[in-house]
Amino acid sequence: MSYDIVLFKKDKSKISKRKLEGILWKQYWIARSTEKDTYEFMHNKDQSYIEIKHDYYETVEPLIKTKKVDSIELRTWASSSEWTINHLIRLSFLLSEKLGLIVYDPQLGEEITVKDIDKLEETYFKWRLSVKAFELKLDIDPKKLIPITVFVAHSFLSCDDLINDYIISLLRHRVKEVLTGRPYQTVSMSKKIKDKIKRSDLVVAILTKRERITKGKYKTSEWVKDEATFAAGAQKDVIFIKENEVVDIPGIFGDYEWIPLDRNLIGIIGKEIDKYLRKYKKGRRLTQSLSQVLTHFRQNAIRALRKLWERYLK
Repeated sequence: MSYDIVLFKKDKSKISKRKLEGILWKQYWIARSTEKDTYEFMHNKDQSYIEIKHDYYETVEPLIKTKKVDSIELRTWASSSEWTINHLIRLSFLLSEKLGLIVYDPQLGEEITVKDIDKLEETYFKWRLSVKAFELKLDIDPKKLIPITVFVAHSFLSCDDLINDYIISLLRHRVKEVLTGRPYQTVSMSKKIKDKIKRSDLVVAILTKRERITKGKYKTSEWVKDEATFAAGAQKDVIFIKENEVVDIPGIFGDYEWIPLDRNLIGIIGKEIDKYLRKYKKGRRLTQSLSQVLTHFRQNAIRALRKLWERYLK
């Protein structure tokens, strides 16, 4: 069983193979398949697998309403690594933007716009869980997920996609809900982003390299810093995943915890995230316990004062 996204032109005209390949060859991990007009996206370490097929003729979808249409189909399987959905979404909307295509989700039976990205992610994960019983034993046990919501602040440069998607995937296997800044914003902080941060318990800010300051020292994304600053102001816990040689962290974050990131050894970051989340979970339990004690103390104190007041009135 596969999860499919279909892209085609609104007027049902041909899609340029030359333009399509011009976009694909600029992406990481995409190669030509042995099957005609088919390409494969596969990250060899995680076995994340997406098939990209041109000239796919769809005959049954209600939105298309034609026997043949020149389209591009992006297909992945539940047996692929979970983080493929990040690439599936990114590739879908990249091709849509560059080639002027409609993004159509056969699972939902409707067109998907940039505003619907969250719904697309939700649909994918529901589908992934629905095939669990007869196709795949998932490594996600909902009972073992830490019951928190995490917002991930990250850049939108294509050179950082593999890093961002890898970290988002790691978190999705560990916490109840992960929110991101998608869709891409033309301004640094939108109301939607602020609302997502306010909904979150923890904010993970991925600080990747930008402009070089001097040899061995780099700036990072101003937007990610803005989101982290807003989160701190909203009294949210913030942790930084900082690429080596990034130095322009705001002074207010001087005593915050950060996890070092080497993009050539990204696999080891999972252990560091696990370490932090275990510590965070313990601290959260302690805070909850103290809160429960204080609440219990307040309730008892109010009851005692009420009884004293009643005796006084008598």
